[in-house]
Amino acid sequence: MAFRLGVAHSSLPKLSEVPLCQWKDKAFANWKLREIHEFCRKQWIFLCPVFDEAKFIYWFPKEQRLPFMPAEGIGKDAGHLGVVEKLRIHPAHYQQGSSVWRPASGYGEFYARERDTLQKMNELNNEHLIKAIASYEKAEQMHFLFPWADGGNLADLELNSSKFRHGDIKPSNILCFGTGAGASTACRLVIADVGLAKFHAEYTRNRNKTTTTRHGKSGGAILSTKCYDTWSLGCVFLELLNAFYKDLNEDPHNCRFWKEVFLLGQQKHPAVSRWIKRLKFDLLHASASMLDLHQELLKIQDKKLASWKEPASGAPIDQGVIKNLSIQRTSRLYDRWRNAAENDWALSSIRRVGWPLLRPSNRTSQTCQSYNMYDFDSSYSGLQSIMNHVGCGSDDCSLCHVLRVCHAKAKLSSGKPVIFVVDEPSHVLRNALDDSAIISIYSDPASRFAPPYAQVGLPVLPSAGSAQQFKLLNEWVKRCDKSHDCLSHKNGIDENVKTPTRLIKIGFRRLRLVETSNGTSGKYVALSHCWGSLTKEQKFCTYQSNIEALKKEIPYKSLPKSFQDAVRVTRALRVPYLWIDSICIIQGDEEVWKSEASKMEQVFSSAYCTITTSSATSSLDGFLGERLPRACATIQTSRGPLYLAEAIDDFHKHVENSVLSTRGWVLQERALSRRTIYFTSTQVYWECGEGVVCETFATLQNPHSRFIGDSHCPASGLKYFKDERIRLIQHLYQVYSKLQLTKATDRPRAILGLQNRLAYTFGARADYGVHWNYPERTLLWQAESPGSLSRISYQEQDAVPSWSWMAYTGAITFANIPFKEVDWMANPQIPFGPGDHLEEWDGLLRAQTRPLRIDENQLIDRMVFDSCDYIFSPSWQCIVVGTSRMRMKDDDFIHYVLLVRPSSGAAQTYERVGIASLLASHISPETQDIFLG
Repeated sequence: MAFRLGVAHSSLPKLSEVPLCQWKDKAFANWKLREIHEFCRKQWIFLCPVFDEAKFIYWFPKEQRLPFMPAEGIGKDAGHLGVVEKLRIHPAHYQQGSSVWRPASGYGEFYARERDTLQKMNELNNEHLIKAIASYEKAEQMHFLFPWADGGNLADLELNSSKFRHGDIKPSNILCFGTGAGASTACRLVIADVGLAKFHAEYTRNRNKTTTTRHGKSGGAILSTKCYDTWSLGCVFLELLNAFYKDLNEDPHNCRFWKEVFLLGQQKHPAVSRWIKRLKFDLLHASASMLDLHQELLKIQDKKLASWKEPASGAPIDQGVIKNLSIQRTSRLYDRWRNAAENDWALSSIRRVGWPLLRPSNRTSQTCQSYNMYDFDSSYSGLQSIMNHVGCGSDDCSLCHVLRVCHAKAKLSSGKPVIFVVDEPSHVLRNALDDSAIISIYSDPASRFAPPYAQVGLPVLPSAGSAQQFKLLNEWVKRCDKSHDCLSHKNGIDENVKTPTRLIKIGFRRLRLVETSNGTSGKYVALSHCWGSLTKEQKFCTYQSNIEALKKEIPYKSLPKSFQDAVRVTRALRVPYLWIDSICIIQGDEEVWKSEASKMEQVFSSAYCTITTSSATSSLDGFLGERLPRACATIQTSRGPLYLAEAIDDFHKHVENSVLSTRGWVLQERALSRRTIYFTSTQVYWECGEGVVCETFATLQNPHSRFIGDSHCPASGLKYFKDERIRLIQHLYQVYSKLQLTKATDRPRAILGLQNRLAYTFGARADYGVHWNYPERTLLWQAESPGSLSRISYQEQDAVPSWSWMAYTGAITFANIPFKEVDWMANPQIPFGPGDHLEEWDGLLRAQTRPLRIDENQLIDRMVFDSCDYIFSPSWQCIVVGTSRMRMKDDDFIHYVLLVRPSSGAAQTYERVGIASLLASHISPETQDIFLG
């Protein structure tokens, strides 16, 4: 009847829970509610979908019928990651036989990323990568649709008359398209598990078992990474090779790559050792890094695999052999933010701050009738459902407003269904497409209704600069003082620590500048701010001409807005002193500035806490101004209210990617500060050694970020071994090299305090970014983009040697040379002994150089220039810093070298021009003693 009345197929399906105001067809205008529900129930027999090659992602309601028919011969097959079932698609709805993979329970958070990976694989159009037909979600279950492999998987492939079987490769890993009968070449092998290796690593970190095949065992606890993929495929190829020659079939019940040997433990099978030895010498033209990887992946680890660490891939920086030096790897300091809510502390703090004053107003309880159908008492399914209804009710509906704001913020289309998942640990609704947080879910601190997906927090923030906000700041400070070990001394005061040269005395009514040399001591707050592009008249600074007047009084109303706000916060924290660089350091005197700049480590590490103006672009902006109100709605349930609010907890975006964080001085200010309060345009954040707390009361954790935010940075690095410490140092310098400085000549000064702290913590001297306990790896830096660095023009007395990246502007990285696979040459020589503390040093390093025996074109392919201003000359030589232990073809070895050229200064003095990866045949054996400046 509906079709006779003109209902278009394109307007279906009709969902009974959709408000009638969204039904566009006039045909239903006079229908009774019972008839509408009956139509919605029976319409699905006409709506069987067609899978189109041009479309990959589908979403179906739970009532949707799909064009699947039973297939013969094979039923369901379950694996660790899901269930695979063979089905036939009706020819009118697609032209290929298919299998459906349904991810197992607990993998919902990986579904979107797996879908993206399969979609990208389709775009590659490689015949040896599986090409998925579609991905779809139905009835809260997630599915992938693949073409069926007629030949089964590699484990089913007949290799020889003894019917040797591959073993433990999963059915979905390597598929055989074709019958697979007869010769092994009768089928096409297709990899069907590429995405899993990358995206299921987080899930598998929680498993206790070691990854094994029937023949071998991977190098560590199961981590589905590229390294594991390489290892697995290596096992496959080696097994195939041994299978053809029957080398492993001495025992028909044991085809492993290894065997247990009394007293010696696990040893490689002799046949495997023979093939590895033969293959190694047949790897013609192989690069050193490939041989390193080959050697590492095919060894049995003696300590039960516990020392294996997860590497990560990176993009090469240049063509040629040198590109292998710069592939960055990750460490145990993974970079991922997660909410670790502390509801008990949040509850007690909110009550002390005053929940009645912070509770969302009654206006947030106004919702239109569209949402009355959802049940929020039994589970969070109602929360997921409402996200697809960008309210059609009145503008007064608070829930419609929240949904519109969140859809707009996430750039979601209201015309298409969007899948949202509840992230219980983080207490948010996430967009399944990109894992971004969209809505935060809160319980009421005055109610006993506290479902696991809701956190105790503030859905509506206090006004900036209000009494409630200042009470909140004091809650953070008191908690840290009482429960954490973030300060190096009790009550923020240490008689043995020198205070800054000058401080601002924060009186009740009057401000004044005080000299600390007369015995002034006490807690102080340090301000980290962006000066901005201001004229001299707009700046408020201390000069020799006005210092005596400022010692008498600093006019509050004359201060820039950010300075005024800093005074207000300092008073609210009941701290007697404030340090602001432009006021506490005399400006316009270069010698004074150099002296004070060397004390930055002391200034920030001794501060009671640091105030950071993350969103202010200059000192005129202030940071206690009015903020945009947060969208919030109250949902009344029979057990108590819930609050849905726009998700705003994003420390990485608001702080780490803020305007202020692009400034060079700010990196060490954050690293050296014991505790920091960040004022952003969205909310306030607190950071101390225990993590980050938001003004909403969410507690954020990130091991990677926590290192730099540690109250005793970099002391947390002491728990790592040597290679991890080196990576930490390199990471900090790489980040710093990308930051901006008003004066390029401040490059060594703006990191000096952090460099000194690193040197002290790790027990060795450091100069110009080179740490003398790790000299080779910190000397082997390179331009992030070849030739992108520019030499800085320093005054003669401040000159920085060319072997330091601080002599240049621009981003740098470090050569990624395998650990424990290189012999270091002690070249250049370390200029200091263990007990030397030389204050005066000309920056020259003694070294031995060797002439080059390689033409310019070959050299360019194997090197990275520091600057595009450098032009190759036959006078260039190299300093061999280290030699790989991996022997290449023809008994050659990789040499990691600094490239140098004669300097225009004193005789026998050279300057650096870049780094390279050369073979011994490229280098003359003749040596010359020189000085590297």
